[in-house]
Amino acid sequence: MKHTPGPWTAKETIGGFQIFHEALPVRVHQESNARLIAAAPDLLDALQAMVSQFAESYLIDNPGWKLPDDMNKTYNKARATIAKAIGDE
Repeated sequence: MKHTPGPWTAKETIGGFQIFHEALPVRVHQESNARLIAAAPDLLDALQAMVSQFAESYLIDNPGWKLPDDMNKTYNKARATIAKAIGDE
């Protein structure tokens, strides 16, 4: 099974937060979406660890070293994704 592709958004409502998908009905790919949501904390932990280790290994240990454009883009996307996940956008 495949999860419902993004974009997904979390919006604050009167009762808390709800997850919305902008183009598809709510009940599309329920089982796969549930698995993805259940794995989200582990995915976030892994991404945070990778970004941290990458920063320590390449950026801190090699001051002045410039990342190749594609690697820089991926690194910044990972950092932005972490910020989005923790509500720090």
